[in-house]
Amino acid sequence: MKRYYAFMNSTEGQKLNVAVLLTSHWKEYIRYFDREYWFAKKKENSKPLIVCAIVDSLGTAKQKDTLCVYRRVHFKKLFWFEYVVDFGAYTQSNGKEPVRLYIKRHFLSSFYMNAVGPFIQTNVLEPLLYICMVFSKKYLLHASSISKKGIVTAYAGHGGAGKTTSALNACIHEGYEFMGDDLAFIDVSERTLSWFPRPLHLFWYNVFKIPRPRTGASKLVFMRILCIIAIKNCIRLILSTLTRDPLLISTRIDIRELYPQLPMASIAKLGTIKTIGLNVDNIVESVRDASDLRKDAIVMMSTLPRTFQTRFQKKELEVLKALQIYFE
Repeated sequence: MKRYYAFMNSTEGQKLNVAVLLTSHWKEYIRYFDREYWFAKKKENSKPLIVCAIVDSLGTAKQKDTLCVYRRVHFKKLFWFEYVVDFGAYTQSNGKEPVRLYIKRHFLSSFYMNAVGPFIQTNVLEPLLYICMVFSKKYLLHASSISKKGIVTAYAGHGGAGKTTSALNACIHEGYEFMGDDLAFIDVSERTLSWFPRPLHLFWYNVFKIPRPRTGASKLVFMRILCIIAIKNCIRLILSTLTRDPLLISTRIDIRELYPQLPMASIAKLGTIKTIGLNVDNIVESVRDASDLRKDAIVMMSTLPRTFQTRFQKKELEVLKALQIYFE
């Protein structure tokens, strides 16, 4: 089985589309990403930035190569995950061939995909998208985003700063259109932002801050979510005590279930990027360092040649400085 997820519209002269081609023999992986990336599911029409394969064994993919990354990760001190990222063809073709990502199937996926999917998504796939987009003169911003009359307002900041609450309140009370609560795809050259309305990731610390649903069906969904989050919070406390490591366990909910009449927009022109709780005197670095994806991206690249890492950092700084005029 395979799926093609395109996150941005292709532009003239673009080498690769900002998209992921996912292949898997196991339906649970396809189902998970269909839920997360429902808005990006498209027919394959051009080469993607990333080709991701779920495999039984990493086999020869683990062969040592200067442009190949093999990682075995003890996630949250609970589960081991293995994956390989091959930048070889991408680098040698000067960005004309996709990056290859191989992820070893985890035994947990057969009965609890929600323990496997979030790691692949937020600790591997999206950090890899962050890297590739920088090389494509685009940026994956850690921000919520809304629009009105085709102009974007984004809220950038660290996790828990209030990005989701600010965006939802503006949509419900001020007539904005929703574009995403956590990440935003920015085309620096076109000065546009593309939506990323993946399911809300709710925790005990933020579920009471979002606007309460108004319809009867949505209120029932909200009560069900509260019960699930309360149970998960108890599990989180037990696991945190056992592992002696603070854990966060999110509960995912499609925003269309909570707010069925919420207006949405898929693309709009950049307007303002409001920063919440960031250092305005050093705004470029503050926005960059607020990204959790970037932290995983830096770790992912740590074994690659120094020239690769230096080139990435230079491109990243160029992209962020081009966006600096939008920061407030």
